[in-house]
Amino acid sequence: MSLEAWMTDFGFNMRNIRHNYGDASVIIVLTVAEPEAPQPAGQRPTPHNENCCFNLSRTVLASLLSVVFLFLVASVRAETNAPAVDKLFFRNGDSLTGRLLSFDLQNGIQWARSDASEIRFHPTNIIGIDLGAVPAPAPWPTTACRARLRGEDVVEGILESCDSNSVRILTPVAGLLTAPRNAVISITIVPPPQSAVYDGPTGLDGWTQGISALAPMGGSQWSYRNGAFYTSKSASIARDLNLPPVASIQFDLRWQTMFQLAVALYADSPQPVSLAAKDNEPPFGAFYSFQLNNTVANLLAVRQGDPQRAFEPAMVQMLSRTNLARVDLRVNKPSASVSLLLDGALVKEWIDPTGFIGQGTMVRFVSQGMGAVKISNIRISQWDGVLDEKPPVNPDGKQDALRLNDDSLVLGDLMAIENGKITVSNAQGIAEIPLARLKQLDFARLQPARNGMAPATVRVFFGQSGRLTIQLDQYDCKTVHGINANLGKIQIDAAAVTRFQMLHR
Repeated sequence: MSLEAWMTDFGFNMRNIRHNYGDASVIIVLTVAEPEAPQPAGQRPTPHNENCCFNLSRTVLASLLSVVFLFLVASVRAETNAPAVDKLFFRNGDSLTGRLLSFDLQNGIQWARSDASEIRFHPTNIIGIDLGAVPAPAPWPTTACRARLRGEDVVEGILESCDSNSVRILTPVAGLLTAPRNAVISITIVPPPQSAVYDGPTGLDGWTQGISALAPMGGSQWSYRNGAFYTSKSASIARDLNLPPVASIQFDLRWQTMFQLAVALYADSPQPVSLAAKDNEPPFGAFYSFQLNNTVANLLAVRQGDPQRAFEPAMVQMLSRTNLARVDLRVNKPSASVSLLLDGALVKEWIDPTGFIGQGTMVRFVSQGMGAVKISNIRISQWDGVLDEKPPVNPDGKQDALRLNDDSLVLGDLMAIENGKITVSNAQGIAEIPLARLKQLDFARLQPARNGMAPATVRVFFGQSGRLTIQLDQYDCKTVHGINANLGKIQIDAAAVTRFQMLHR
């Protein structure tokens, strides 16, 4: 029996949608479920439910039951047996594995698969490219820094020098970069990373799939492939990661359209908890529930028998403009604090005035069924308890502000950084401060010069949390060539690039 006949027997309507991407014709076969009965009133779960299970609309049911097959018919080109390690993400939500060979705006994206000839795609149909075979970045030296530039750019490397006109940073991925001083927002000294308590995932072994109302018999709801967990359902997965008292909990998060994710921190049970009915759940120890969606991040303190406490939420509008982020949760039990960093930038620090309540050492990821979610590159490590970046201390932006290692502040006009010294002028005179004492530098907000450049077309992610928006000239598997509004012409080592995000205007 054919696949189409089999699915028709199960009551699916079939329709074929044909798209043309560059030289290749792609036929996408979608299954669409019959309409369901209207949802009864009052059935939607409370938003603060770690194990949300929705009555499914026709659209959600269709996405959960969809089976998508791509049949690629391409013009004849050289055969390749390259491993399928990279991944293309299309604007319609589809994805395709393979290997990126080259990329420029005139000739498009050249893609290779072992089961097809090489294929070309037009960039307007693509929202992103993940590059799978990227080596782990080398450990930071003690003098490494992270510079934030205008346009949401981030550059990592060694701070070489700074004067009244420019800032120079030696980077491992693009050599010596020189930025106009009025293009640099801040510089943060980055300590060397701590050794990992956990790096993964490498499979489902050791993880516990939670029992959900969508799979009451405990069937597998998260799948694993190529170093990542995937789900499009309401699903929970947990593991005892022996979280240290002061920890950094990092992971890459990718989603399609909408998402709602909860992460239970310092839990003692692998099973998800219905927060709306937590007092009726089997006994569990207190934990924190970190909640994240496309626009808001929040933290809840959850203890059986006590009222649920919600901390002040943080707006994360930047997630509504992308479909991927590096999430870093910094937890400090002695100070009862949880901090959120997205793509290396501090978003919010929550402090529990009652003291830290987490009673376990587990982490539990709960997707609440809003859309397809991918979690990868989970890294748990010891943390020194010091945030790499703190909110600016010069709210009026009229002076440069230096935060030193002892958290003291120096305000004034930064004259120069060279030969391991910082020279600052203020009302008290001219002072020289050892560069080794610097923790963070926030520059006075100066009006940037207009450069007349065409808009950037691609955001390139690389290194630990580096990213640059560029007008792409070419990617050729060795180098990314382009022009950045802050740095001018730039060449990035392709081996360090982790992903491309298309900036469709």
